[in-house]
Amino acid sequence: MTEANPMPGFDAFHFFRYLLAVFVTSYAVIAMGQFVRQWRRDTAAAAREEALLRTYLVVHLLRVRIRPFLRDLLEIAALLVVLLILIWRH
Repeated sequence: MTEANPMPGFDAFHFFRYLLAVFVTSYAVIAMGQFVRQWRRDTAAAAREEALLRTYLVVHLLRVRIRPFLRDLLEIAALLVVLLILIWRH
């Protein structure tokens, strides 16, 4: 004897996944915002050492090479695609 679905078209698992994704994304955005605010507050001090540290960090961030970074990023994306295909085919 099978019962009819009281809510056709509703899947609790997909709803849970969507809700989890919303909460995790919100948490990540809030945590990153707090980190950036803390970092800016710590490096915005008027002392000479903090100003040198801030300049040092900015210079090194500007020196990041775009091509090697993009190559690494594309390699990670390709490996993720391979992983997803393997999981899907399993």
